[in-house]
Amino acid sequence: MNTRATNPDRHKKIEAAIVFFINKGFYATSMRDIANQANVSLLNLYTDFSGKQQLIAEVAELERLDLQPVTEAFECMAAPNVEELMAVLSFYRALNVQKDWAILTAECFADLARSSPLRPAFAATRRQLLEAFAAAIEQGATRGTLRPGADPRAIAQLLLDGVEAGALREAIMADQDEGLQVVSHSLLRCLLSA
Repeated sequence: MNTRATNPDRHKKIEAAIVFFINKGFYATSMRDIANQANVSLLNLYTDFSGKQQLIAEVAELERLDLQPVTEAFECMAAPNVEELMAVLSFYRALNVQKDWAILTAECFADLARSSPLRPAFAATRRQLLEAFAAAIEQGATRGTLRPGADPRAIAQLLLDGVEAGALREAIMADQDEGLQVVSHSLLRCLLSA
């Protein structure tokens, strides 16, 4: 996960939080753990972050930054075809299949399921990605390069869910069944060349 920050001290604290969130989970991680990992005092940590929720909000922002190239790739497509969409989905899958990304995603889902106040931040990133993908499918339909067999938004949702679920399963369960990719060229052709 991209941890760019303008302040190196703040960056170090965010990095420390991410390490603990991945290794121990959000709720098993204490602010003291993060301060020790960042090699700063607890008071110094609280100077930048009022609590773990603010650090989790940083994770949401970093996710948005990491997914921005995927969203922009969909937005830049003038007349996308199946191969171009598959290339972007493959890049998206490569992000999702990283073990640290998968663990952090699972932690975020668990936190969001508990009615986290951060739900809107994560939901906005997902909505932007979904809308950009659906718009690319619609653009392809308008230009005649794609013939979606269902509502473009439903197809986009199905494919993003497939990429995410398959990558999460592979990253966490070490499922290396390379003979079965959930999202493949043939699936895209079935959905987008009806």
